[in-house]
Amino acid sequence: MTNDSLAVLLMTNRLVDVDADALTAREIWGLYDKIPQIGQVLEVSADELVSDYAIEFDEAERIKKLCDAATAFVFEMKRLEDSGIRILSFLDEGFPKRVTNVLGVKSSAFLLVAGNTDLLEKTGRGIVGSRNAGEEAIAVAQSAASAAIKQGDVVVSGLARGIDRVAMTAALKIDGQVIGVPTEGLRTIANTNEIRNLVHEGRICLVSPYGPDVRFSVGLAMGRNRFVYALSESTLVVVSDLEKGGTWEGAKEALAGKFAQVDVWAGDGATDGNHGLLKLGASAVSSRDDFWVSGFTPAQVVLKTAQPTLF
Repeated sequence: MTNDSLAVLLMTNRLVDVDADALTAREIWGLYDKIPQIGQVLEVSADELVSDYAIEFDEAERIKKLCDAATAFVFEMKRLEDSGIRILSFLDEGFPKRVTNVLGVKSSAFLLVAGNTDLLEKTGRGIVGSRNAGEEAIAVAQSAASAAIKQGDVVVSGLARGIDRVAMTAALKIDGQVIGVPTEGLRTIANTNEIRNLVHEGRICLVSPYGPDVRFSVGLAMGRNRFVYALSESTLVVVSDLEKGGTWEGAKEALAGKFAQVDVWAGDGATDGNHGLLKLGASAVSSRDDFWVSGFTPAQVVLKTAQPTLF
């Protein structure tokens, strides 16, 4: 690990307790703009951060407190790696560059990953929708997952109950592979036998912008949604409520930020929420023969820049 990568991970630390708040995504990207060779923060004092880089003194002290936790952090990082979970900074090989290109300063500067990380190099197809889905929506999600797998892509899923799980199951049923972005931390979701077995078999790669032990919350679920879109070349919204709920908000944010091509089911059973997203600029898919017809290229943000044990 380079000093630059270590510095990023220490300042965004979610592994060990430190008497200082970790830098937010926006803060770490702002600091990286000021100090492209960001590993220098490990070697200089708080006073030098103030004098050489025009950083406020309170902020400089905060940065140094975070960096001083290096020994405990590296120990915990190695413990995670021994259990099959890696932590990557955006400067590391293996970090999916599409995430930073698409999300820019909204991207986490680190990701926890477990399982078959080769899947992150494949074309991802997101399939999302409300938890309470009817039979027509379930059939659409199953068909979309099947179409993605048959053309050699991977399904990207939030692993939530409803459409997310339906798409994951449909992909796996025909020997496809899945990138899963859970709301829970990776060590938390490892307690689920089904997920643990799929990771061990190399059929799924788990990706998380959160600490390894976090539990579900609505806020984390909303933040997770943008990573489903960012890891996908295109994402199909199968069913959405109108102007409420995580599916609506996630698609609305992706459309506004131009994260990826956003397709919305407009065929039989399309909801008012689906039609509302079409009015916001999503692309209509009315036939199951039209899944994954892609012509969208997200704006690129220019940045200077298998572990099976637990499972």
